[in-house]
Amino acid sequence: MPEVSIRPFLQSLLTIAAVMPLQSAPTLAAEEASPLSATQCIADVSTDYREEGRKFTFTMNFQNECDRPIACVVDAYLVSSRGPSQGHTTLKFPPKSQVPAKLSYTMQVKAIGGSAQYSRDCRFLSPHDGSSRVQR
Repeated sequence: MPEVSIRPFLQSLLTIAAVMPLQSAPTLAAEEASPLSATQCIADVSTDYREEGRKFTFTMNFQNECDRPIACVVDAYLVSSRGPSQGHTTLKFPPKSQVPAKLSYTMQVKAIGGSAQYSRDCRFLSPHDGSSRVQR
């Protein structure tokens, strides 16, 4: 069997690599510079069912990951073996540099366990008014 040399192939690859411009991966600074939406700034931390006596609750924990105050409308719909439960609230988060930047919403449910769906619609609060004015 004749001997096959891969040396010409490797040399051509090196020549192509030397001529092609290098493309750098996106840097962390570029990612940080891209603006996040208010909803993307709010992270889901955890959820938990609890039983206290004869009352059952479902808690959703959120955290602001951005340095701007944010208001979120949270809607929840849970279905258990004893029927559905629905919740609605507005949470106002301070910037992540302030403590606490974590908030929770606890709602009463009919039983422990089941299917839980929840969503949030968030907006940045005006920097001059931390109360109820919302930037659109």
